[in-house]
Amino acid sequence: MHALSKLQAVLLGLVLVAVGFGAGFLLFADSDKEGKPGTESAAKTDTKKDAAKKYSGPCANPDALRDLEFFKEADKAYKKLAGKAGAECAVAGLIASKALQKKAEDPPRTADQLIEDARRLRASGFDELAKAKVKTLVEKHPKRSVPTDLRSTDKRLGWWQGVLTNVVPLARVAAEMFIALLVLFLLAVFVRRLVQWLCRGRRYARVDPVVGSDDAALSASLPSALAEHLEQLRTQGLGHSAMVGAAEADFALPEAVSGAFAPANVIVGLLELVGRFTPQRVRVIALTLRPNDPFRGLGVTVAIQKTRKRPVDATTLWERDFGLFDPDADDAGKEAGGRYQRLMLPAAAWLAYQPELGFDEAAINNGKSKAPLGTKNWRSYAHFAVGAVAQRRANDKLAESQYLQALDADPANQGARLNLAQLYLVPPHDPPPGQRHPTAEYLKRLTLGLDLLVALTIDPEDKGDKTADPDEMWFRGRYTQAVAYLYADKLAKAEASITTLRPALGKPVNEKDLDDEPRDVPNAVM
Repeated sequence: MHALSKLQAVLLGLVLVAVGFGAGFLLFADSDKEGKPGTESAAKTDTKKDAAKKYSGPCANPDALRDLEFFKEADKAYKKLAGKAGAECAVAGLIASKALQKKAEDPPRTADQLIEDARRLRASGFDELAKAKVKTLVEKHPKRSVPTDLRSTDKRLGWWQGVLTNVVPLARVAAEMFIALLVLFLLAVFVRRLVQWLCRGRRYARVDPVVGSDDAALSASLPSALAEHLEQLRTQGLGHSAMVGAAEADFALPEAVSGAFAPANVIVGLLELVGRFTPQRVRVIALTLRPNDPFRGLGVTVAIQKTRKRPVDATTLWERDFGLFDPDADDAGKEAGGRYQRLMLPAAAWLAYQPELGFDEAAINNGKSKAPLGTKNWRSYAHFAVGAVAQRRANDKLAESQYLQALDADPANQGARLNLAQLYLVPPHDPPPGQRHPTAEYLKRLTLGLDLLVALTIDPEDKGDKTADPDEMWFRGRYTQAVAYLYADKLAKAEASITTLRPALGKPVNEKDLDDEPRDVPNAVM
């Protein structure tokens, strides 16, 4: 599973948890509103208790008859109780019964009468009494609308209130659903930022023991050599360093523990599942040695794995790919240990250019960082590195071929351009007696070297950037250019290169001054 699909799985799980939590919360809220089982029967019981409390005492029966509008029977009962000790309620009950009888005998006022009464009261200044009449109108005649002149100024019209009654609940549900979606979106963004923050931490590489070799010394030396090359590249701002360690074994509980506590295996399985969704900062580098091939020589497969041996990427490097194998040479059958050692340098170059170890091509394309030696091609850098080692060992033929392959893979490789140009500047070891001027063959090599330096000696202003200072490669290219003109007996051009170089010698380059060597250029040329 790739890292992106893992992130999606994490976010999906969190969204499902949030939705489940929200649904449970809504159900819980509804249950609170509706009440627990038995609440309705309890309310009925309370109502019966209130009714029993209302009709209590000696006047309980006549009070009940009165409320049921059996006024004749209620009056007889009140009269029988009147004058008896403890039955003072009979007189009050009789008075209340007579009032209810009179009210029941009076015919109810019609809606028009109530409207007219309210208008006359308002016209006379009795606003509160007019409001009481309007309230009676609404209670007794709910189907009759209140006239506009009797409505309060802060009340809505009936038709508009009906529209709001139907629309507002729907709008509120829609608004609450939108708020819930926003909360889920913010939660997803937060989790995504958290995962990005965890993944942005520095990653470490661990080189495991070599696979495919019975030589214990070789299996121990190759990871150390690879880690050393990676550290050197890291100091140049490329990739991460690596540590040499043992292979990680699968975790398993002791039988005594798993037998005594059955859920322990379930817990371990769940922890492993959680670990699969946790960003891992450790990357495992696995080396597998390939036997000698009659056409390609020895080979080594380099693989990047995650800590649970899940492959990320892999490649196989052969001696012949980097000019390290010649089947017709005398040393083709020499000890394999040293030959495998030489393959660790291109292997380190491939690793350093992998995104899993920190290489960020997008940042280079956006101008936030610079490509190492101007190249984003790992193979071009690997050919350059092998050529640089060959040049230090005075193997100019191998160095030249590797620099040419580096430029063929990426013409923007500044290191290959500079080193190849310097290689072409090397004069013949045994010039003819009395030969002062360079030979035609040497002039041809100088011309090739000067052509290679053109791309390195372009001023930043000519590139359209008037604020940038020249970088280190520009200084080295200018210095090499001046020396090439000097060797070609083109003193005027050599002096012009020095004139361009001199004002910039006092400027810092990459927050540090240049080495002493370029500062001696004027003395060497003038």
